[in-house]
Order: sequence, then C-alpha cells, then structure tokens
Amino acid sequence: MTVQLTKQKSELCRILQDGLEIVPEPFNAIAARLGISEQRVLDWTKELQENGVIRRISAVINYRALGRIATLAAAKVGEGKLESVVSAVNNLAGVSHNYLREHPVNLWFTLQADSEVEIAQTLQRLSQTHDIEVFNLPMKRFFKLHVRFGGSGNSEKEADSATPASEIVELNDYEKKLIRRLQGNNEIVPRPFDKLADTPGECESTIKSIRNLMDKGVIRRIGAVVDHRKMGFTANVMFVCYAPCEKVSRLGQGLADLEQVSHCYERHTQPGWDYNIFAMMHAKDIADINRAVDEFVSRFSVERYELLPTIAELKKRPVRQSL
Repeated sequence: MTVQLTKQKSELCRILQDGLEIVPEPFNAIAARLGISEQRVLDWTKELQENGVIRRISAVINYRALGRIATLAAAKVGEGKLESVVSAVNNLAGVSHNYLREHPVNLWFTLQADSEVEIAQTLQRLSQTHDIEVFNLPMKRFFKLHVRFGGSGNSEKEADSATPASEIVELNDYEKKLIRRLQGNNEIVPRPFDKLADTPGECESTIKSIRNLMDKGVIRRIGAVVDHRKMGFTANVMFVCYAPCEKVSRLGQGLADLEQVSHCYERHTQPGWDYNIFAMMHAKDIADINRAVDEFVSRFSVERYELLPTIAELKKRPVRQSL
C-alpha cells in the first residue's frame, strides 16, 4: 500500500499540498524551487497521481463564505445495520468524509447543509429510518487545520475553511462558473489555468479572478489532496477528551502543537457524548501516536480521554458546491 518516495518527490508532494502559485505556468514555478526541469515536475506529478499518492489537484473551497454550514456527526451502528447505514450516509449529498472507527460510537461523518435546521432534520431522518443513535457535534472553536504529509518544510497553521467567514460573499456568474470548474480534478499541464478560460487568451483574466476569490476567502488554495496511507502514514486515530471550560484553550493549543495532529477543534457536546476536544492524529506507526498521547495527557493532567482508531475510510470526496 505504501509508495516509497525519493526526497525530492516527497518535497514535491508537500509543495503541491501547500497550493499552486496562481501564475500562468505554476509547475514551472515549482521546478524553479526544486532546481529541476518543468517537464520533470509534470512527469512526477502525473506519476504521483497514477500511483494514488495524489488523489486530485483541485480548489479547496471555503463553504462558509458561500453561506453553507457543516457539522461532525457520529452514530452507534450495530454490525447488522452497518451496510445499510453506510450506504445511506454516503448517498447524502452533503457528506464529504465518512469513517468507521473502533468504538461503540463507530460511524463518523461530516455533513454540510444550508442551515442548522436542515442538518438537524437530516440526522433525525437517519436516526429514525435506521433506528440508531446519532450525535450532532458542531464545531465551537478552531485550534488547528494543517493537513500536510511529506517533505522537509513546515508550513504555518492555516485558517480553517470550516470557521465562520466574516460575511457571505456574493459571486457573479463568471465567478460561480469558475468555482464549479475548479472543484474538479485539474489537469497536470504546463498552463492549467488556460483550460479554465472560456476562450483562448483569457488566462490573465482567469488568474485575476482566482486571486480575487482567494483574497475574498472563497478559495483557500488550489492544490493536491494526498492519500496519507500511500505515504506511509498508516496510523490514524481520533483523539477525544473532556476539558472543563477554564482549561479548553490550554488543552486545545497544547494538542495543536503536536506534530502528529492535523485537525484540532472544540465541539459542542450532546447527551451521551460529553467529550468536547477533538483531534485527528497521523503517524507512520501507532507507537508514535501513543507516545504523544501519553506525554500530552500527563503534561496537561487530562483525566478523561479516548482513542478511536480508524478502521476504514468509507468516503472521502469533497462536496461539490452547486452555484
């Protein structure tokens, strides 16, 4: 399953995850950084996509800026119902991620919608239709989102695309069309933004529009989404703990500082689920995660926590925004 990468290919992965430079020839810009030819960058990027290390190169959209909201949902699903519930969840248009985890609350998925009411109604229907307990755990506070694997550089923690935007951004028809196109898997060619223009010669106009959408916070970046397991990060665990109000900030920041942590949030609780701090942890072996957790809970005197290892990835596909 793991694909062995050279140091330069691993570094290329990191650069691609950080996002393409919004210029006419972004792969040539990467080549200059790595000290190799543009053709080699293109060939390596295609190879990484073909062997599954790179899932796609597409725009990361801040759905909050488009007036959408999201939640993390979890369900207790018995083995006899698992197949039918997984199918129902994966068929929901607003679900981007769905995982089976080792815990009585075993099904975890993210759900986008136009309103909190719509989310509540969707989860209620799921609960009633399949006679299962479902928890709605929306984000309360953001501490970290830093999904980067491979390479030697350390990027800064980025603002989370799930945090509320300052305002909903009004888009014109061209911007809507551009976002629809950018959500797909963009081609690995010397001038990828030429492909987005309606007519030849409009590349500069397209680039200007993309930069404008990034400045307004609608597009976070246009970059690679990788399969971390292919890169050797086969240990994947969700860490949850309870923190009293006065300790939430300290514990959240402490978790966010761990290199094994990619996501860290404070979330609202529900009856039957009172853990309020959540972190996704990734490493090349579970021992590394266990060491980090042991040091963290000891340092911060965490009394109640659990580790929920990932058993299976059931869905991982971005929600396409229909504009």
